[in-house]
Amino acid sequence: MAGEWRDTTLGQVTEFLSGGTPSKNVAKYWSGSTPWVSAKDMKHFRLEDTEDHVTEDGVTNGTKLVPAGTVLLLARGMTLLNDLPICIVNRPMTFNQDVKALRPKPGVRNEFLPYLLLGNKDRLLNLVDLAGHGTGRLNSDELKALDVVLPSELEQRAIAHILGTLDDKIELNRRMNETLETMARVLFKSWFIDFDPVRAKAEGRDAGLPKHLANLFPSCFVDSELGEIPEGWAIGTLADFALLNPESWSKDTRPAVINYVDLSNTKWGRIETAIPYSGQQAPSRAQRVLRPRDTIVGTVRPGNGSYAFVTEEGLTGSTGFAVLRPRRSDYAEFTYLVATASENIEELSHLADGGAYPAIRPEVVAATQVIRPNDKVLAEFAKLVSPLFAKMAENKRESCTLASLRDALLPKLLSGEIRVRQTVSAAINVVYLPDPPPRKPAKKAKDEFIEAVVIAQLVRKLATPQYPLGRMRYNKLAYLARRKTEDDVTQRYVKKAAGPYNPWAKYQGPEKIAKKNGYVQKAKRGLMEGLVPGKNIDQIDRYVSRYPVVAAIEWVINTFRFKKNDDLELLTTVDFAALDLLRERKTVRLQTVKHVIAANKEWAPKLNRAVFCDSNIRRALGELCGLFPATYQK
Repeated sequence: MAGEWRDTTLGQVTEFLSGGTPSKNVAKYWSGSTPWVSAKDMKHFRLEDTEDHVTEDGVTNGTKLVPAGTVLLLARGMTLLNDLPICIVNRPMTFNQDVKALRPKPGVRNEFLPYLLLGNKDRLLNLVDLAGHGTGRLNSDELKALDVVLPSELEQRAIAHILGTLDDKIELNRRMNETLETMARVLFKSWFIDFDPVRAKAEGRDAGLPKHLANLFPSCFVDSELGEIPEGWAIGTLADFALLNPESWSKDTRPAVINYVDLSNTKWGRIETAIPYSGQQAPSRAQRVLRPRDTIVGTVRPGNGSYAFVTEEGLTGSTGFAVLRPRRSDYAEFTYLVATASENIEELSHLADGGAYPAIRPEVVAATQVIRPNDKVLAEFAKLVSPLFAKMAENKRESCTLASLRDALLPKLLSGEIRVRQTVSAAINVVYLPDPPPRKPAKKAKDEFIEAVVIAQLVRKLATPQYPLGRMRYNKLAYLARRKTEDDVTQRYVKKAAGPYNPWAKYQGPEKIAKKNGYVQKAKRGLMEGLVPGKNIDQIDRYVSRYPVVAAIEWVINTFRFKKNDDLELLTTVDFAALDLLRERKTVRLQTVKHVIAANKEWAPKLNRAVFCDSNIRRALGELCGLFPATYQK
């Protein structure tokens, strides 16, 4: 092995920090804005947030705060009997006594440390012993004594870059899937819980939908045992839409290999792993045959969120699942969204009974009451959300491929069997494209023209003849596109009442350019006034990939299409206020953001609106941390 690689121990290259739990009896320590990590939160390699949060008082009374980029390792818990969670925190967080934080000592790069642990994961699991009540435990002294091989810092940085690039894409896919599912749930709630289109028509307002969709919804409500429901709709159960546990293996029909899905590796919409067994050695509970587009819901401790939408062939589920197979293909997504709505999961957890393992019968899941729309509405709903679920499945498959590549490279890179130069060369052979023929340098586009193309692309994606895109909405979406590309929005946007607002787009040319070139045109439909595509709208195709901010609009559409204007205003306002604080090197938190808003006479009235309540501002800050980590994790 090369001379710059050296043998050492984990204790010699890292510093171990222990966490703690502030007293649960002191209310002022809890429900703050700082994440507090426990075992249940350590489900992802890059950790964005946690279920529990502590206040500033809680941070200094019983736990420990670590900066973004710190590596956390679970050192005690039932999870250690099967897995070893290792996480990188993407923002400052605290953690409990079952978790260890590891900091690199001189000679170890921070970005390399998590891969050093991952590469020795099997050896670390072999150190797990049993504490009381069958709980897994990693002894700190044995952890520190674990022998490891440490590359040079240059090699560490290169290894971390290669593996980190793969993990970055996996994380991006995960976030995208969360956004796609949120979009589906928002539409589901609007149509089938809040009945927004029906309510709008009943009140004489525009339903906010294309005419062919709006016509499918009734314009009044009728009374029912569940309260008011749309006229012509009925009350049913999930059994009307799906078959319960339609297929099971027997000893005689079991395949030679079973890819087993258990409750423990199915969490909050994701089947995290399927464990292969021979048909003879598979657990006795491995009986439920799973098909793509089935919905599975855990019946043991249902509040733990062991549910998912099946997208793969060849899986077998535990008898601890209720398997819901749609009676028609366009019932599939509707069934999943009904069965796994947070309100229903909470209701199922209340219905569960039993001692150590409270459970419900599968029939209870199938008996979930649901408002039954007419089939035409369901078919149109399926047309809108099926592409979202298909994209989620595609992202998951890609992430599995990338994870397999990372796991194959990791031990070889850490042992020196494959050196970074070889890896880079191999990667170049895969992704290399020949240089395009030389050409004259293109003129740099003026800012005004780029902004005109931004406006035109937003209009093309979102506006229809019936629903022009208003200036307020396109302002917010253009702001978010610029933030995605890390443009300095403070150069264009100002704190106007509905702001952040970009007066430059209107008064200094971009809107005029877009209209003059025929990309967009003004339109008015009833009370709605804004922009719609012009006759030359397709001419912007040549610019879409040329300017990063225009290319970012696809991300904006996928992420924010179904957000209301008020929600966009909340998100952009909080972000713009946070940028003020960061420029002044001040801490970004609820109270400081409110201070920035209150200090501006045009913004101060926002704080009197319900959308700018404390809980919404806090939620917006959490969302922004995920959307723009480069800003909020500095």
